[in-house]
Amino acid sequence: MINNFIRNLENYFRLDYSDKEDIWLTRQNSLTLFVGILGVLLPILLWGFTYWDIKLICPLESISHYYYTRVGGIFVVIMSMLALLLLNFKGDKPIDFVISLIAGVFSLLLLLFPTDKISNVSSWCSNPSQMDANITIIAQNDTRECFHYVSASIFLICLAIMSLYSFTRVKDWQVKADGDMKQNKKSRNIIYILMGIIMICAMAFIGFGPIILSEEIYNNYNLTFWMESVAVWAFGISWIVKSKIVLKD
Repeated sequence: MINNFIRNLENYFRLDYSDKEDIWLTRQNSLTLFVGILGVLLPILLWGFTYWDIKLICPLESISHYYYTRVGGIFVVIMSMLALLLLNFKGDKPIDFVISLIAGVFSLLLLLFPTDKISNVSSWCSNPSQMDANITIIAQNDTRECFHYVSASIFLICLAIMSLYSFTRVKDWQVKADGDMKQNKKSRNIIYILMGIIMICAMAFIGFGPIILSEEIYNNYNLTFWMESVAVWAFGISWIVKSKIVLKD
């Protein structure tokens, strides 16, 4: 059983132990798979370890606010790994590389310019409160906070564009003789488009949610965190599918 699992890994990642100059993570499928996995795990790990540490059942104001907690290391490590993987992603065309490069750069910039300090304490989560998770406080800086929001937006917009535009590109060998797309490619494209739309809707709700619902309701239920989670889960699923670990051609 273990040998079969190892053999499957070797086949998927095309591990070549004879080439000492090569590493398996340079392959596109490896990169896309790990980007996807990290995206899916990010909100889960942040909330999970905070709950395990101080039994805080409700999330913080946003994913970025975990920077100020004991699990800030998880946030920094995962975002840094995402940045490095995105900076190394080549894609199929030069535009894919450029978009991924921009996403990688801004994922690093949102770390270098953190968001505002933890301040919101939900009425339905007061024992312990969100403030109990806070271990770091830095001075308020409106310019830094604004640049953080811009960086996070550009990061997610680039990933949405890749899901909607880059990943849906059809190659000649993915088309049948009658001109129709092969079934697995068609299924993957449906997922890419759906995930891209979900990301855009989640980002739009972050911007307009306080207006639609009122700021009090929006902040009380920490909807920024949930919309960010939906967005990163969507991009994670899109990249996992892109790795062709499922729905192979």
